Amino acid sequence: MADIAYQRKILPQNFIYERRASTLTSSVPATTSGYKLLEWYVPRGKSAAVIYSIGTDQHMSSSYTWVMDGYTLPISGAASPGSIEEPYVFPEPILVSSSIVLYIENANSVAYPNTGVKPDDEFPYECVVNGRYEAST
Repeated sequence: MADIAYQRKILPQNFIYERRASTLTSSVPATTSGYKLLEWYVPRGKSAAVIYSIGTDQHMSSSYTWVMDGYTLPISGAASPGSIEEPYVFPEPILVSSSIVLYIENANSVAYPNTGVKPDDEFPYECVVNGRYEAST
């Protein structure tokens, strides 16, 4: 992420940091696909978002599908690049004029998170998006 610091400066009101996680009261169900973990829209009054990086947790037997402005990103899949702590930085920022959606496929036999006794039962599905709004807004 060091390269981002040398790009154009970002005003505080134009900074984007969106993070979502499943919870015990809203867990990602077992053996499900198409679960919408993130549904984010460019706010009214903003012309577009410039997205620098994305990240997810890495659950076993799961797939992550990132959709920006209706286009499925080619980095979607079982081994989604990046993490919450170290998001994947795009080679060039992505311009988003409308929306970002992250769909989860949980092929596991349990929902996440859950109150089970296995060490990974408590881990939620998570995602993060970092970027800025266009300066003209």
